[in-house]
Amino acid sequence: MPAKDIALVSTSRSGSNWLLQLLGSSKSTNIYGEIGKDDFLKNDSGKARIARDLNLNIEELTKIGGAVPSELVEKLKQNSHLDRKAFGCKIFYYHIEKRAWIEEFLLSDRTKVIHLFRNNIFETFTSLMLASKSGNWLGSQYPDMKLDFDRDEYIKYRKFAEQNFYRWFNYLETRKKREDLITVEYSLIGTDKMVQIVRAFLSLEDLSLPALPKQSKKSAVDYWKDFDSIQPYIGDRIKIGE
Repeated sequence: MPAKDIALVSTSRSGSNWLLQLLGSSKSTNIYGEIGKDDFLKNDSGKARIARDLNLNIEELTKIGGAVPSELVEKLKQNSHLDRKAFGCKIFYYHIEKRAWIEEFLLSDRTKVIHLFRNNIFETFTSLMLASKSGNWLGSQYPDMKLDFDRDEYIKYRKFAEQNFYRWFNYLETRKKREDLITVEYSLIGTDKMVQIVRAFLSLEDLSLPALPKQSKKSAVDYWKDFDSIQPYIGDRIKIGE
């Protein structure tokens, strides 16, 4: 039986869905998605799995229509442990303050935390704008899209992204034991090195490399109409350990 449960802490457009698939590839894990999300039980297909795993009627979960209630999360954990598996889920930063059970779960001695971040702020911003404008949050195919750059909007986002990351990076670094926390960067998504890092951290030998969703061949720069307006910000990144 795994000695630890698993929390994947991240933000949107960071490769978290790929890493979630990697974690779920082991026979020793029960990994769920963003179950702290406000409308998880309204719009997310993951509720069908939760209904099955808890032997509940899916209509009952749909009526709840929000995040998974803490008592149901506890049952998912208990069932995982009865099956000799680690329970795990994806947690976005803003969930930590919204759900009391999430902070308790994160800080538990039983939980190992993988903190995934994307250090290129401009690329993350571009990805967010593309997804928002297209309505497509699950892919990276935007072949004909061109974006108008709003400097003030970007500066506001950059400040938020930096402050948000450092806040929760420090939160985890000061509250988790060193052996129960790793911080990994977006560029490792889709690589054997990421598999090796996670496999060693969690002592899960049967992790298998999931397929990487089809990626656009364009760079972030190519999606903006006016190169001169974005040029000062292309190299913006979050820095740790420097």
